[in-house]
Amino acid sequence: MTPFSLEESMRGIRYHEAGHAVAAHYHWYDLTRVIATYEEARIEYLPSEPGGYFDYWRRACITMAGPLAGQRASWGEMSAEPWDIFLWNAEDNLELVEIGFDGVRGSDDSKLLQLLCKMGEDPDFGAGPEESYWIVVRDSRRLVTSQWAAIEAVARALEEHDTLDGPEAVRIINQISRGRFDLAALRSRLPFLGARRTLVFAWVFVEVFVCFLGVYLLYDLGKFCFLFLGPGDFFVGLFGYLESL
Repeated sequence: MTPFSLEESMRGIRYHEAGHAVAAHYHWYDLTRVIATYEEARIEYLPSEPGGYFDYWRRACITMAGPLAGQRASWGEMSAEPWDIFLWNAEDNLELVEIGFDGVRGSDDSKLLQLLCKMGEDPDFGAGPEESYWIVVRDSRRLVTSQWAAIEAVARALEEHDTLDGPEAVRIINQISRGRFDLAALRSRLPFLGARRTLVFAWVFVEVFVCFLGVYLLYDLGKFCFLFLGPGDFFVGLFGYLESL
C-alpha cells in the first residue's frame, strides 16, 4: 500500500472535519468554529442540554460522520471498523488517557464509545453498545452520502482558509444544501426506531386502537338497544345495570 503524502493526509483531515461540521449543523447544533491545520483539527459547537437518547444519538452521529467523510475522500468508500476492532481501539485510548497520554484525549473512538454507553442507559429506548454502534454507523453513512456536496464545499473552504468561523461554515453549507433535503436525509434526522423502540410504539398503537374500537362498539351497541327497546326501556335497563355495579 502506497503511503499518503502530507498533502493527501491533510486532504483527509479537511474532509474529516468537514464531515463533523456538516453533521453538527444538520443535527441542529450551532457551529462556532471549524479548524483543519497541521497543528490542530477540530470543530466547535454550542452544546445543548442533555436530552437523553436522542441527544446522545445526535452527538454520536456527529462523531462518526468525520471518519466516514475522511474515508470517502481518501478511499472512495465508507467502511466502518468491525465492532471488536473499534471497541479495542476505544478502550485502549481511554486507558492511555488514564495513565497520562493526553495526545489521544478526545479521540473519536473513545468519545463515540462513551456516547454509545450513554445511549444504552436510556430505560425506554436504549440498546447495547454494539447495537447502538451499528445504528450510528448506518445513520451517519446515510447523512454523509446525502450531504456529500456540502461536505466537499466546507473541505475546499478549509483548504483555502484553514479555519472557518461558525457563520461562514453555515453559509457555505446552506448554499449547497438548500432545497436538497430528500427522504433519506430527513430520516437521518430522526432517532432510530430500533427493535425495542418499535415494540414499544407497536404496543402503544395496539392499545389505543383497542380502546377506540371498544368505545365504537359500545356506542354502536347502545344505539341498537336504544332503537330496539325504545327510550323508556333503554334507560330503565341502563340505570338498573349501573346500580348493580
